[in-house]
Amino acid sequence: MVGFTNEDETTGDSPVLAGLELTFTDDLTGELGEHCFLSGANGHPTPAQATPIKASTPGKHLRTTIDADLQAFFEHRIDEALEEHRAATAVGIVLHPRTGAVLAMVNRQGPGIHGDGLMVGENRAVALAYDPGSIMKIVAIAGALEDGIVEPDTLIDVPTRIPLAEGRSITNVHDGAPSQTVANILITSSNTGTVEIARKLGEERFRHYLDAFGFGHQTGIDLPIEAEGLLTDDWKDSTLPTYAIGQGITASALQMSLAYGIIANDGVRMPPHLGAGLIEANGNEVNIEPTSGHRVISTKTAQVMRVLLREVVSEEQGTGGSADVPGYEVGGKTGTPRVVGTDGVYMPSNVSSSYHGSFVGFAPGRDPEFVVLVRIENPDSGQYYGGVLAAPVFSDVVGQLMAQHGIAPDDEAVASQSAMDESRESATTPTTTLPTKVDKAAKESTVVLIEDDE
Repeated sequence: MVGFTNEDETTGDSPVLAGLELTFTDDLTGELGEHCFLSGANGHPTPAQATPIKASTPGKHLRTTIDADLQAFFEHRIDEALEEHRAATAVGIVLHPRTGAVLAMVNRQGPGIHGDGLMVGENRAVALAYDPGSIMKIVAIAGALEDGIVEPDTLIDVPTRIPLAEGRSITNVHDGAPSQTVANILITSSNTGTVEIARKLGEERFRHYLDAFGFGHQTGIDLPIEAEGLLTDDWKDSTLPTYAIGQGITASALQMSLAYGIIANDGVRMPPHLGAGLIEANGNEVNIEPTSGHRVISTKTAQVMRVLLREVVSEEQGTGGSADVPGYEVGGKTGTPRVVGTDGVYMPSNVSSSYHGSFVGFAPGRDPEFVVLVRIENPDSGQYYGGVLAAPVFSDVVGQLMAQHGIAPDDEAVASQSAMDESRESATTPTTTLPTKVDKAAKESTVVLIEDDE
């Protein structure tokens, strides 16, 4: 993230090759001064007799948005997860959804085996686009809610199997009821239910929302190397079903964090940034003003989505119970995509190291101030679900954030607000009432690719 240099043994130069140092190199690099020297008989200059011609100008200092204490805590907690699950690599992001400021960005390597083609020094949180899996399901569901096609209590026919081309199918790890509410489909991470919602939305509008949420485009963060992600223009019959559940489409961890930032920020997408200010040699600081955001979905839709995503962290119904933070409401979504190897083929489905386990969510649940993403990659412990690998790390990082920023537990905050103004209706509290859950469906779902005769 910060960057590095590579000294040229021939010239002695150390060009900046990556990170913030490369983005802000013109500001950080000062100007050399000039002196006139007299030379001795041996041709060597005599500095004592140097005459200044031009004074040197020091470079500026860059103040970043990174919280050093939070960054250190997040790195330590990620390292623990890497060791516990014998995973190859991991990524973590903390984002302020109202400003786009990145408060932590973690890239760590563990004991596992990996090979994704990234060069040494490239920032995995930004430069690596991957199949996000179930954390992508918010796009189709938010789009259908926004367009008025469904409500949280709309019943959807949920098939046990959706056939695709070439003998492949989309299924669920555990089948729930044949008819489920939109709320229950998201809360229990039903693959086939999400596909049916995306079909109701339709290809044109689904493509619109993928674009509006920022997929297929660079985010514009102030880092020099960034993945756009894969969002094809050549849609086939299988594109909508697979994209709806986060397979076949690719996105960076930063793009996914920003997508959840839209929901956390009442439907407005804020561009991300790491640079906060440039400090001159005399101590004066010039703030780097963040770029203004734009609306993607309505405040009402964002509020309803926050209600549903808070239910995902319900121990009994949702897939993200391990993300729970005692005393606080949090919301988010698990994801467990099978990943593509360096040969361009999906890795074997019966090996835990073929998966990434993710959790991305927000806190506090009713009035979010932070978005946190955790992704543990290629674990070799036999465990690979996002609810097992990533959700506990999310919980600990959010707990640290709440303590560090002095944010009162939800029951205390609610009581305080009520005492101040009982008659005022909270602008961030959704009025939508969730329906009774249809069933206790799978704790997690994945895409299963099967042959016709199985």
